[in-house]
Amino acid sequence: LMSESPWVLAIVYVNGSLLLQRAVASVEPLWSRTIIVDNSYEGLKQSQWPVAVSRPPVPLTFTQSHCWLASMAVANHHGRTERR
Repeated sequence: LMSESPWVLAIVYVNGSLLLQRAVASVEPLWSRTIIVDNSYEGLKQSQWPVAVSRPPVPLTFTQSHCWLASMAVANHHGRTERR
């Protein structure tokens, strides 16, 4: 996902699956560039979402989520395409 484009649309999720469903549905033309950052305690199942789901090792704050996304972008820029 990250290597396909110089940008990505990230939706940071903690709770409220109905809101998440609406958010994801609203960006359908961008699904190939969309990632859900799953900060929920229960965890999302990738198979239930039409976009990539990435789960940090521990739930992150809003600010930490943005720093984590920035680190993924830097890693991608330097040629590492590993998923986190």
